[in-house]
Amino acid sequence: VDIVSDKLIKNLLNGILQILFFLLGLALSVGGVKGFSYLCFSGEATIQGFIYGILMFALGVSYFIIVKSLLEVLNSSEYSLFVNENAKRFRLIGYLLLLNSAIEFISTFGTTGTGMRFLDLGFGFYFTVPTLVYFVVALMSFVISDGFKKAIKIKQDNDLTI
Repeated sequence: VDIVSDKLIKNLLNGILQILFFLLGLALSVGGVKGFSYLCFSGEATIQGFIYGILMFALGVSYFIIVKSLLEVLNSSEYSLFVNENAKRFRLIGYLLLLNSAIEFISTFGTTGTGMRFLDLGFGFYFTVPTLVYFVVALMSFVISDGFKKAIKIKQDNDLTI
């Protein structure tokens, strides 16, 4: 029963990640073309709008890479989950989530903002809950990466033991 349940959960995760991968790719390509044409041919474009658009596009690209990396981790579990590539993937995910945290923080500069603030520094600088969540999950990704590296080392030591 556990094997069937594990297989079902893995297939469900794979399906959700595949759908996200497709939708993010579609949103990035359509949104990128529409945003670029708006910035180039619209008289309403501002420098703030341009910077915000670049930040949101970078956020979308990072989500796309994160989903792709998670798909690769999930697919690698067929042969062995504890491989150096997966440790590198989790480290990459951590760096991208740190980037997302910075983008979220930068996008709030000079705005009054709505919603809950985690820490208000004044003068238009404040940390939102998503900024904190990105940061904490990035740290978790680094911990997972280190755990994978230790597991790989233990596996290699056990493979050498007779």
